[in-house]
Amino acid sequence: MGQIYTLAQIGTKKTSKPEITIHGKGSDLSNADLIKTRAKRKLITQSLALKLVTVAEGKNKHSILKSYWNAYHCQNRITSANGKLFTTYCKNRCCTVCSGNRQAGLINKYLPIVKSWDSPNLVTLTFKACMAKDLKRWIDALFRGITKMEGRLKKRHQRRTGIKVMGIRALECNFNPIARTYNPHFHILVPNKQTAELLISEWLKMCTLKFANPKAQHKRAVINTERDLIETIKYGCKIMNEPNEKFSERQRLNRKKFNGNDGKIYVSALDTMFKAMQKHRLFERFGFNIPNATTKPKQAAQILQEYDIWEYDIKRSDWGNTQNDEVLSDYVPPPNLLHLLGFDMDLEKE
Repeated sequence: MGQIYTLAQIGTKKTSKPEITIHGKGSDLSNADLIKTRAKRKLITQSLALKLVTVAEGKNKHSILKSYWNAYHCQNRITSANGKLFTTYCKNRCCTVCSGNRQAGLINKYLPIVKSWDSPNLVTLTFKACMAKDLKRWIDALFRGITKMEGRLKKRHQRRTGIKVMGIRALECNFNPIARTYNPHFHILVPNKQTAELLISEWLKMCTLKFANPKAQHKRAVINTERDLIETIKYGCKIMNEPNEKFSERQRLNRKKFNGNDGKIYVSALDTMFKAMQKHRLFERFGFNIPNATTKPKQAAQILQEYDIWEYDIKRSDWGNTQNDEVLSDYVPPPNLLHLLGFDMDLEKE
């Protein structure tokens, strides 16, 4: 246990600090694993955000710069008091801290619903791959197509000429660094095999062979409900991409020896994907409503006199106490992650 957990028990004895107001219920200060995970995600986000800023400025994409800077500053300052941590969140898609929070919230919200389905299936609907210059147009077309298809199936059910179709879907996009192509696609969880087969059939009819390869559309029964729900709600695009190069076993072992990983972060490609996904809701439910949850009373603002302030220092990969040399999480990044963030971020390939 680090010193911070002793602080959580005894509190701060000084009373000369100015009063501050905090909002929200806060996070549990005694959860060491949670704080270390947050420190890891903060390191990844801040390192990535700086590179995204560099790439966006080089492309003159100033409209997205604010999002990247907001992600960079997300949780730069944390307040601890009464065994809780309080901070503000940027809620940007490129922020791994906020995307993790969002994912956890969606799992809690939708897992009971998916578990109530008799035989859920996971469906993948995709377009053919495209180049960077076409990605925004491709993604816009994907959303128009899926909305049109869902509307058509809903009308059939209302007219009693088709089954009720419902599910939850999310857009994801992968980057192929060898071909330099993008593969936007939908992951969809549906209640049964019949719905899964219908979605694939209607998708292929609408897209035709010009835009959709029948072999690229998939369905399978859900075996692990929580795992497949997580697969569905992944946040937009993969931060790391596995290269498609075929290494020999010796080459692969040597690569791991020096790099610690096979992956790479293609920053320019990520910027292209984030820009193309702007103004779209990546996660949606369709065909059903969620039962009204009991409204929880809003957490009242608190005025504090006894507290500690922690500011993030990327060189320490941790938050430092502004009054002394203590750190918040005691997180130590593994060498392979430091190598990835320092040497395996490609700013050109897209």
